[in-house]
Amino acid sequence: MAKAKKSVKKFKQRQTKLTKVTKNNKNNSGPGKSTKAQPNKKGGRFEKGKNAKRGENENKQVASRGNGGNGGNKKENKVKIIDELEEFVSEKGPQEEMGSSEDEEMDNDGEEELMSEELSEDSEEENDKLFESMDVEEDQKEYDSSSDSEPDEKEEKKGGKGIENVERKEDEEEDDEDDEEEDDEEDEEEDEEEEDDDEEHEEEDQEEARQKERRKKVKEAKKTNIKEAKNLKSDMDKLKEKDPEFYEFMKENDPDALDFAIESEDDDDEDGDKIEEGTTIITNSMLQKWEKEMEGNSKTINKKILHAFKSASTKDEKEKGGLKQKYLITNPQVFHRLMKMVVDKFPQEIQAIPEKDNQKRRGEMVRTYMVGLLRNIQQIADDEMVAYMIRQSRTLARDFGMHAKASREFVKEMLRLYGARESSEEVSKEAAGLLGEMVNSGEIIKDVILKGVYLSYVRHSNVTGIHSIAKVEQMRQSAVELYTTCNDYNSVYSHAFMYIRQLAVGLRAAMHLNTKDAYQKVYNWQFVNSLKFWADLLSHSCGGSAPAAASDALEPLIYPLIQVVLGVSKLIPTAKYFPLCLHCIEILTQLSASTRIYIPVLPLVISIIQSPDFTSKKRPAKAVLKQINLELYIKCPKQYEHTAVYLDCVLDRLLLLLTTYLRVYSNSVAFDSLVIPLVVVLKKWKKLHGRNFTKFSTMLTSLLDKINANTTFILSQPCDLPSTDPAFLYLNHIDPDSTPVGKYALSLSSIHNHQKSILLDSSSNS
Repeated sequence: MAKAKKSVKKFKQRQTKLTKVTKNNKNNSGPGKSTKAQPNKKGGRFEKGKNAKRGENENKQVASRGNGGNGGNKKENKVKIIDELEEFVSEKGPQEEMGSSEDEEMDNDGEEELMSEELSEDSEEENDKLFESMDVEEDQKEYDSSSDSEPDEKEEKKGGKGIENVERKEDEEEDDEDDEEEDDEEDEEEDEEEEDDDEEHEEEDQEEARQKERRKKVKEAKKTNIKEAKNLKSDMDKLKEKDPEFYEFMKENDPDALDFAIESEDDDDEDGDKIEEGTTIITNSMLQKWEKEMEGNSKTINKKILHAFKSASTKDEKEKGGLKQKYLITNPQVFHRLMKMVVDKFPQEIQAIPEKDNQKRRGEMVRTYMVGLLRNIQQIADDEMVAYMIRQSRTLARDFGMHAKASREFVKEMLRLYGARESSEEVSKEAAGLLGEMVNSGEIIKDVILKGVYLSYVRHSNVTGIHSIAKVEQMRQSAVELYTTCNDYNSVYSHAFMYIRQLAVGLRAAMHLNTKDAYQKVYNWQFVNSLKFWADLLSHSCGGSAPAAASDALEPLIYPLIQVVLGVSKLIPTAKYFPLCLHCIEILTQLSASTRIYIPVLPLVISIIQSPDFTSKKRPAKAVLKQINLELYIKCPKQYEHTAVYLDCVLDRLLLLLTTYLRVYSNSVAFDSLVIPLVVVLKKWKKLHGRNFTKFSTMLTSLLDKINANTTFILSQPCDLPSTDPAFLYLNHIDPDSTPVGKYALSLSSIHNHQKSILLDSSSNS
């Protein structure tokens, strides 16, 4: 891989420069000076010789005197993280092993720009380009597969040019034949669709002609009735003048015979009137008639209803002059009745059609239904109606994916509803559920949905308040469910590998450059929520209840993700970025709890407690400020820096995450050994600095008591495990929530959730 080779070469050059400088310093200095280790030519790492060991020991002593023994360890940890990121970035993904040329031609700068563009909020045009390239991906795959079969360069030098030319001509002829066949098939399909449209137009024209004839007859009958009524009325007027006695007799005995209701010629026709030529108004009587005809499984009535459903939302397009309406709905009740009738009955009608016998008819109905559904969803403003229409259409999701061109716009609209801020939670869930049903309908549409859902989630994952974080969590949950419903775990692995590697590239650039811009590419909500997304996906896919195939496919990505999270937490270890470090602790705890993989989280907890803000002899500055929810922040606001309110919030959040982590291993046989360094540090801190943080000190006392009780609980359990079974199965039957530490963690989490719900309710009311 070209980018990996370039990065390795740059790293080697830097190491060689450092070694040359150290050699010159060693030659110029006198005896007794420390020596640097020589770089290894193979991997760029240091080989430890006798002189190197002696120099390292002297450097450790100097570091321990000046920095208390922590400076050298921090540098070693940073170098270790960088080396591990280099190995992960240089690793080839599944697409690279198959011969894809995209990753081979991409260098470090291009990959960093790609990640920054994808994680920006103003890159919505890239999502549109993603859909425009749907038809090109198949041709690109064919080109890649054909390029693998080309002869080697050695054979070309030995005189294989003629064979190559012949093969190229044959390949070109085969490609031309394939293109001609595809064009012929497309032309045949278009001709068939045109014929069907012509038949439909002919039927509609015939119906229009019949309606015109009926209308003419009605008008003629009305005219004759009006003339007859006028003639009779004139006769009665004459009778009144000639024989008034007989007229009065008729008026007394039969007055109705003298009243003539003359109808005007301007009265409206029946319910199926047309406001203009070629447009029919849909009424309740027409819908009742159509419902009765649908029970007879008529083909023509299904086409009529689908065309009415499709044209019901074309009012705006007609006003622009771009489309002629066949049907028009003027009554909102009729509109809702038509929507409900089509959405409720037509998915069942389409599924009842056998695929083998009437595949063409079923495909036409699915396509017309999908286009009408898309148009109506785009214009309906009622979220409940939109969610209902999407929910009822999920049974046809796999049929939607069979139509690549028509499903392109449909998938774009579903992605918009999934990530839009104005969309309700119900609409977002239903849109993600429909995309989850479509993800297994085809190869092209599958890749487009997986990419589009992740990019839409990242693009709208910026947290601005308690409501936005709830929206982001709901989107992340829906996206994880969509990824887990995909049956092609290799495709999920390729997408996860690509995007996790991009996160690693951004972190590596920040570690090497040490600039503000590089740090901002890592310290943002898009980056953090991306880590949370992949952590949730690996937790669901590699947990105890996950399928074995998914666990085997995605388990290799757990360790690289852990290294990226650890690197992010240690990038800027200052008090200003304690909220980000707490987010990283939460991610690692979740991974450890679901996958049962040991992750060293306690050193991060100890580093926060031993920071200068919590170990200073001076008490923190008091300020009249409200408590803040650290889940809504990545870094501390300026007005809260080094204040008692901020530090108390950090300790409260840290205690909750610490007890949650200890709960994971509360039923482990290694719990006693795991908590020894933590107990020593906490007791020492409480003795020296606990008076400055009285609330946390009292809660820390109860936590230490629970740790001691949990230790005695583990030691008191009988050892019934056979000698042949592994040690981690010991006490595996005990529920962690039943242990002393587990019960304490549950009580703290319930209090935290209650406070969070109160904040959410108060913000919604305000």
